[in-house]
Amino acid sequence: MTQCLTEQEKPISDRLYGIFLEDINCAADGGLNADLVRNPFFYALSQTPVRDKNYVLHRLFHANKHKKRIRYTETNHPLYGWEYSVEDVKYGEKPIFVIDEKGFLANNGFDGIAVVSGHTYTLTFSFLSRRFEGVISVGLYKDNKLLCEKIDISDCTEKEYSFSLIARKTETASLRFSFEGSGEISFSFIRFYDNESIDFGGQNPYGGRMRKDLVEALKELRPSFMRFPGGCIVEGYSLQNAYRWKDTIGRLSDRKAKCNLWGERERDGILTQSYEIGFYEYFLLAEYLGASPVPILNAGLACQARTTLEENFAFPETYCRDILDLIEYATAENGYWATKRKESGHEKPFPLKTIGIGNENWGEKYYQNFSYIYEKVREKYPDMEIIFTNGFGCSDGNDKRYIENRKRFDGKFRNLLSDDHFYRTPEWVFEHTTLYDSYDRTRYPVYLGEYAANGLSVKATQHNSYLSALSEAAFLTGLERNGDVVVMASYAPLFSRIGHEQWKHNLLNFDGFSVVKTMNYYVQFLFSRNVGTTYIPCKNVKKDIYLSVTRDRNFYYVKAVNVSRTEQRFSLPFDGTTAHSFLSCTNDNAINTLFHETVFPQNEEIYCDGTFLLPPRSIHVWKFSADTSGENFLLDK
Repeated sequence: MTQCLTEQEKPISDRLYGIFLEDINCAADGGLNADLVRNPFFYALSQTPVRDKNYVLHRLFHANKHKKRIRYTETNHPLYGWEYSVEDVKYGEKPIFVIDEKGFLANNGFDGIAVVSGHTYTLTFSFLSRRFEGVISVGLYKDNKLLCEKIDISDCTEKEYSFSLIARKTETASLRFSFEGSGEISFSFIRFYDNESIDFGGQNPYGGRMRKDLVEALKELRPSFMRFPGGCIVEGYSLQNAYRWKDTIGRLSDRKAKCNLWGERERDGILTQSYEIGFYEYFLLAEYLGASPVPILNAGLACQARTTLEENFAFPETYCRDILDLIEYATAENGYWATKRKESGHEKPFPLKTIGIGNENWGEKYYQNFSYIYEKVREKYPDMEIIFTNGFGCSDGNDKRYIENRKRFDGKFRNLLSDDHFYRTPEWVFEHTTLYDSYDRTRYPVYLGEYAANGLSVKATQHNSYLSALSEAAFLTGLERNGDVVVMASYAPLFSRIGHEQWKHNLLNFDGFSVVKTMNYYVQFLFSRNVGTTYIPCKNVKKDIYLSVTRDRNFYYVKAVNVSRTEQRFSLPFDGTTAHSFLSCTNDNAINTLFHETVFPQNEEIYCDGTFLLPPRSIHVWKFSADTSGENFLLDK
């Protein structure tokens, strides 16, 4: 019999499972952002690599092998996402449309604007009329067929308009403005969203809205924390492109959009962070999910995998000021930045207790900048927990850069977490379920900030399959076993709009109408919702079974993963009725798609006599009530 060693119980982190949000794969604009218009503020940026010899070397051998990295130029495409037929277009702060008798302006959103029959949508826009006399008509169209009641505007004065449109059919549509008359018109913005989306802002125009089904999928995970906004977006491909949180708050129309670093892998190379989803919305989302906010902030270095350090390194004073101001914005009752938060509609402070300084940075210059920022933060906020980064690596003993970075940091600071990252093949993940078993408990605790079982690089990644989910489930039993030192973990990436994947392995894939929960999502779902506060070690566990037993005051949670291709069984001294959830599939290449969910949790309530039966390639969770177990929960010493 497999034995539970109660005398060796140890605490497990109560915030082990969380989520990591980054605007990659159109996760924000085109995803979480409920605004269905693409380029609503007529400001879309593309990044173009300077095609010199260093660019060629990068494409041939990857930039990490060369001292010089790609350089980028940025170009604005104010009419990106828009179709139009007018007499002429002039360019000022916003495009100026010259109308002579007739014309139109249309937007197809991301792969068509997805509308649902019977849903009410809100259209808001603001324009400047330059002697335009005539009528503006607005509607939703599919192949020139109107899908809603047409709206006519004859009072074309300078103001902000808001209208409701009810979709007559579930369809991907085009939002079209038709002009009959003459004159000039310049739009400040055009926004369009489903009223069933979640209004986090509360005081429009100070807050964005989020797509309901995507948010609810996150809520089902019951994350203990939420990391945002990245990821490489934090660093930027240059410091000019780095994420600056102050650009992302306040009135939506005043936010300073920025070129999205991941645009280099978008279909047409154009991808902009509109910041309709900014730091204010991220804090509100974390609050809605019941998750602790964990913002990651720039340390004065751009992405070291994309640029030369010499060109994109800055002394940390400005970035330190941004970090201190953010803490005030989130936590203070009074002060300039606290007032900014209140103006947006959130009177009470946010419960910010943890911040990260830098993302995937490393080396001596990172250490210098971190040290400066650390001291300033500690001076003003002595209890703030701080995360430092180790570049792109983890504690597997083979990453020289990781080892060197840890030597710089270990023992030098207090109240730190070490941010480990890895993306590896399922085979590597199976082999490293013991990754933190021998981790020195006197070192800083670990935040496994990014991980996934799918490839060594972007090119090597594939869409999530059952094999990757199975290996991640096995690995998570190891994280629970080491939940005293691995205190936080978050899978990455989280979201991907189908057809816009910059990375293919994601927890949630979606189109305009539906969300696909991958098998990997269901692994996170089962594990994050069924974990105790105390880990109970076990011995005499079969080779092909990965086992975790945890408990809290109310329940005992038994998780088991059978990675073999034969049925397995084992015994534990449990006796009683239990809730049982499991995933099972013998096809390692199986995937969940929009049209077919191959693998999803099966649920049942059964009586367990202590014998646990595991079909081949299966993942299981049993939940025993502590009240009903009572003396029947017999633990072998």
